[in-house]
Amino acid sequence: MQRLQSLGGILGKFKEIAAELGLIYAAAIWGATFYMVKGAITAVNPIALVGYRFLTASFILGAILFILKKDIFSKFKNGFVLGLLLWGLYIPQTLGLKYTTAANSGFITGTFIIYVPILMYIMYKKKPEFNRVLSIIIVINKIIKL
Repeated sequence: MQRLQSLGGILGKFKEIAAELGLIYAAAIWGATFYMVKGAITAVNPIALVGYRFLTASFILGAILFILKKDIFSKFKNGFVLGLLLWGLYIPQTLGLKYTTAANSGFITGTFIIYVPILMYIMYKKKPEFNRVLSIIIVINKIIKL
């Protein structure tokens, strides 16, 4: 019995470490894309680049849905609207990379997380905790100094 508890503790620790490593990996990949896009827009029109990225993603998703035998067009209207919104956010970000560094662009994009507690308050009247308010103030201060 004690061995099973010990094994459970080891597995729990492994899952925790795997989750932490997964977050580090995701952050590294996310950050690296700013440098890749910065390099790509020297050779390709930024709007066309976003179009190519979305087209590639749609083909990959379409293939996956086809293989899984899912109805590709059942949620087409909703997906199209959300895709347009996302495209509308990617365009200024990609255009902005022509005028700033990849690090600045990544920082500015990362700061959008401050809108979550603000929107939670507006939409659900849920007041943000003190540490979140402090984080928002710090981020806004850093953006002003940028």
